[in-house]
Amino acid sequence: MKKLISSATVQKALQFIREQELLKNGDSVVVGFSGGPDSTFLLQLLLIIQNIFNLKIYAAHLNHKLRGKEADEDEKFVREFCKKHKIECLFDTKDIQKIAQEKKQSIEETARNERYRLFNEAAQQFKANRIATGHTLNDNAETMIFNFIRGSGVSGLRGIPVKRDNIIRPLLGLTKEEILDFLKKEKIPFRVDSTNFEDDYTRNFIRNKIIPLLMELNPSLFDTLSITADLLRLLEKYIEVEEAKFDKIFVAKKAEKLLRIKIEENVDYKNYLMMDLIRKKINSVFNVQIGYEKTKEIVNLVKQEKGTTIQINEKILALRESNSILVLVEPEFEEVNFSVTYDSKLQKYYGSYFEFKISSASVKEAKLSDNPYVEFFDADKVKHKLILRNWKPGDKFVPLGMKYSKKVSDILTDAKIPSIFRKQILVLCDGPEIIWLVGVRLSEKYKVTNETKKVIKARINYDFEI
Repeated sequence: MKKLISSATVQKALQFIREQELLKNGDSVVVGFSGGPDSTFLLQLLLIIQNIFNLKIYAAHLNHKLRGKEADEDEKFVREFCKKHKIECLFDTKDIQKIAQEKKQSIEETARNERYRLFNEAAQQFKANRIATGHTLNDNAETMIFNFIRGSGVSGLRGIPVKRDNIIRPLLGLTKEEILDFLKKEKIPFRVDSTNFEDDYTRNFIRNKIIPLLMELNPSLFDTLSITADLLRLLEKYIEVEEAKFDKIFVAKKAEKLLRIKIEENVDYKNYLMMDLIRKKINSVFNVQIGYEKTKEIVNLVKQEKGTTIQINEKILALRESNSILVLVEPEFEEVNFSVTYDSKLQKYYGSYFEFKISSASVKEAKLSDNPYVEFFDADKVKHKLILRNWKPGDKFVPLGMKYSKKVSDILTDAKIPSIFRKQILVLCDGPEIIWLVGVRLSEKYKVTNETKKVIKARINYDFEI
């Protein structure tokens, strides 16, 4: 190992690691180890520089069951390599093709997800603070070209990130050729994935067809794209600093799967920073990637009327509210039927999308309220048990200020409640009679008057604006 530290390839990789600050003294690293040349070199590299950084080195290997006997031979190779170098390795086997079909994903996406799942499991098991993968300059070139072809912003065009969270990529400063030359020179064995020479997959088509043609125009293609990637990384850092200035516009609730985008007069929502932020926030909250066209649709809601909606995907939609855009998972019907009690102490009732509060209050307080989500009514007019429930077809009552009864469905339509939320609206009832179409209209019968002696105060907090 000592003689290998002076190798030009190792020194180049070590310089890249130091420049990018990928390793610190005492780090514990899990290597994603397929047995191929890149991951074999990566593991060998870390063993060579182990003493420099006082590293603890582990490995993780996933048998994808995509190449039959070849995949089993890969696993055997990994087991023997790790045994020889006394490296603890976490192994797993998954039928990637079957999982991809079940989840309706591509084989590449499924394989990647399963690999990183295993890498994270290994990091937890071995208490490692770093996960290292063997992506090279070639891989980054393929990614940059792939993202350019399908259309991408700055983060896609800069290619594979050198580090993200606990994941590091120490080989992004080396070409595949440099790695292969080192392995052959030092007679270090590795496995070869035969599918890398087939054109069945888009990336392999880029690797085996497009890149060789581009290299006829520019033999230094990898170095050129590496410089471009560095410049785009610098630009990305600048964008992140600028975007942070607009962070207050977003209210993200990951647990509730809600994202509210405040609409402010002095903000240009069609500029790159805002559109990029919207895309990133949606990905962060909903784990969904959206493209430029869909982001533009969301931004266009700024100029639309309240209640306008667009579908982001099968489950997620964006809704124009009075002063914001709400992105949410399309609500499912939740049956609500609570027996409600009240006294001087505040009582609270919860559903998945609302918080309901009720207590006694003063007549003076009632006359000062103009909040539609807060209502006051005459306690002496309540003759039965209070019930909080979903409204039903056929429900009707006499709205405040009117003489005749009106169907709840018509009141909701007239109030321009977005159709997706109408089924979520609740009614507070005095036995069979509706006191309050919650958050919308009070009943004329239960209003507070000059003769009122006792008052009940009720408040609703919906996750959405009506």
